[in-house]
Amino acid sequence: MVKLAFGSKIKRKRKIKNDKLTAEQREYEGEFGIFIKFANWIVGHRQAVICCNDDSNEVGGLMLEGLSQIVSRAVVGTEFKPEQKRFTLNFEDDYYLVVTKNELESIDDNYSLSHLGQLIGFDSIH
Repeated sequence: MVKLAFGSKIKRKRKIKNDKLTAEQREYEGEFGIFIKFANWIVGHRQAVICCNDDSNEVGGLMLEGLSQIVSRAVVGTEFKPEQKRFTLNFEDDYYLVVTKNELESIDDNYSLSHLGQLIGFDSIH
């Protein structure tokens, strides 16, 4: 699972008490968010995969290192390919995030979208 925040920083009504998050993450949320729950995902740069949902999320692990590569990079494009059950966020400097349906999960909650902390939709990437 991973949550990505986009847009303006919005001060949370209540700080999160999770010491695995940075002080900034505990105090602020993004204007928009994507919470990827059961879907598979990769972060890549040009033709190389940097990390994926199966990598270690421990300090120094591939997941945190890879996700840090897209922090503060602007989203410059999106692609949605329902026939391939995937969507892509393209970031500046040729970085990207590809999200695909996890065929092994019977649960349809692959990802959800939020605006100002409120759920605005979810998709099962049928």
